[in-house]
Amino acid sequence: MFDSSAIGDLEAAVARLQDQPIGLATDPQLCDLLRRTRAATDKLEGLEAAGLDQMRETRAHDTEGSSSVAGWATEHLRLSPARARARAAAGRTLRLLPDVATASRNGRIRIEHVEKFTTGLTKLGTDLMSLAAAPMVELASTNSPEELKAAITELHGITHTDELDDAYARGMDRHDLTLSRTTEGFHLTGFLDIAGGMRLAELLKTTAAPRDADDTRTPAQRRLDTLTDLIDTALTHGLPTDHGIRPQLHLHVEAEWLAGQIGAGPPRLDGWGTIGTDLYGYLSCDADRTALLLNGTTTGPTPIADVLNVGRTQRLATKKQRRAVRARQHGRCANPGCSHTVLEFHHVAWWTRDGGPTDLHNIIGLCPRCHARVHTGTLTIEPDGHRGFTFTTTNRARHKRRLEDHARIQREKIRTFLRRLTRDAGLTPTPAHTPVTPPPVRTPATGTATGTATGNRARTTARATAACTNTSSTTSTVTTRVTARVATTLAQPRSEAPPPQLRRSDPPDRTPEDPAPWTKPDKLRPRIHART
Repeated sequence: MFDSSAIGDLEAAVARLQDQPIGLATDPQLCDLLRRTRAATDKLEGLEAAGLDQMRETRAHDTEGSSSVAGWATEHLRLSPARARARAAAGRTLRLLPDVATASRNGRIRIEHVEKFTTGLTKLGTDLMSLAAAPMVELASTNSPEELKAAITELHGITHTDELDDAYARGMDRHDLTLSRTTEGFHLTGFLDIAGGMRLAELLKTTAAPRDADDTRTPAQRRLDTLTDLIDTALTHGLPTDHGIRPQLHLHVEAEWLAGQIGAGPPRLDGWGTIGTDLYGYLSCDADRTALLLNGTTTGPTPIADVLNVGRTQRLATKKQRRAVRARQHGRCANPGCSHTVLEFHHVAWWTRDGGPTDLHNIIGLCPRCHARVHTGTLTIEPDGHRGFTFTTTNRARHKRRLEDHARIQREKIRTFLRRLTRDAGLTPTPAHTPVTPPPVRTPATGTATGTATGNRARTTARATAACTNTSSTTSTVTTRVTARVATTLAQPRSEAPPPQLRRSDPPDRTPEDPAPWTKPDKLRPRIHART
C-alpha cells in the first residue's frame, strides 16, 4: 500500500533545510550540502520518471482530464511536452534495466544519464544494452552524461560499423554554407561534415581562448572574433604553407585494425569518437603517421596509456613526444577532474630545478590553468611508481589532498569492456571492402612513390567519387606488442583507400570518370597514431 504521508515528511524536511542560514556554512559544510542535495535531487527525479512511466501504463492522466502524459506533465509539472516524453521514456528505461534503476535509486547517476541509457536502448536494443548496463553505470557514476553518450556511441559503432560510413556520407551530402545579407549585417548558416567540422573546431579551440582574466567576451563572441582575424590574415598575407604552425587532427588507429584482425576497435578521431573506413581513408590520404608502442595502461591512481619510449637529451619535447603524450592522455589535461584539451607540456621533475630529463616518463600534458597551478605550488605532480603520476592539491589553508581520477579509471574500464565485448562477439573491424593503411612518414633519404587511388564503393544511393593522390611506400610497417616484454613487427601490404565523395567545393567540371587526379586541398593535416 502506498503511504502518502511520506510525501509530507519529505516536504517538511526540505522546509527545515531551506531555513538553515546557508551563508554561515563552513566550506566543508557547503560542499557536503551541495553533494547531498544533488544526490537527493537525482533520486527524486528518478522517482518522477518512474511515476510518469506508471501513469502512461495506467492512463491515470485520464482521471484529471488530460489526453496524454505529456499534456498532463505540461499543465501540472511545468515540463515541456518534449521533456515530459523524455522523462516518461526514462522511467521505462529504469523498468527495463535493473542496474540503472538501482543506481538511480541510490543517487549515483542523474536523470540525464538515464536518458542516455534510453538512447542506448533505441540504438542497441534491450539485450545488448542489458549486457553493457553494469560497466556503463560505473562509468556514469563518475562521469558526465556526455561521456556516457560517447561510450554508447562507441559501442554502437563497434556493432554497426557500416553506419559510421553512412553517417559520414550523409554529412557530406549536407555539406553547405550560406551567407545571407540582412539590414544589420550578414547571417551565416551551414553544415560541416565530420572532417571539415573537426578542423574548424580544432582551430577555434586553440585560438579562441580568453586573452586574459579581464576578457569578458562570451565564447561565441571569441569564436567570431577569431574567425574574423583569420579572414583578415588570409586577405593580408595569403594562406599559410607547410612551413607555418598549424593545429592538427589526431586520429588513433590500432595495429590490429590495420592488420584486419577480428575484434579490433575502429579508428578514433580526437574530439569526435569512432569513425568508419571511408572517413579514415580520406583523412589518412595526406597524413603524417607516428607509430606508438603502448603496453596497456598504468596501474596507478591516475591511469594513462603506458607508452614505451626512448629518452631525449634536449629540453623541449620533440614533436613525436608531444604526439605520444597527447595519445597517452586522449588529448585531455592530465589533472584529475579537468577536461580541457589545449595542452602545454611540463617536466614533472623540473628541467632547471631538478635536472629532470625530457623523456616520456617525465613529460605530462596540462592545460594552461593547471600548468600555472603547478608553478604557483597549489598543484603538485609526482611519479606514482607505475609509469604514471599522482596529483596533490593545496587549498588556501595549506591543507593537502591527494586527487584520484575515478572518472578516468572508469573510462579505461569501459574501453577494456568494449574491447573484450568486440573480441568475444568476433566482430570484424572493417566493412566488406579491403582495409586501408595510412602512408608512412616521408623520408627525404629514400624519396617517395606517388600513386592515384580511384574507384567506387557500392551503396544503396549512388555517390560520386574522386581520385585521391596518395604518397606512400609499397609497404606500411607497424609495431605491435605480443607480451609485456616481447614485440614483433607486422608488415601490412598497402591497399588502395576508398576515395572520398566529390564535394561541392571541388571543381565543377571534375567527374568521377575524369582521369585527372583530385588533389586534397592543403588544409589541416591529420596525424595518424598507430597504437596497440
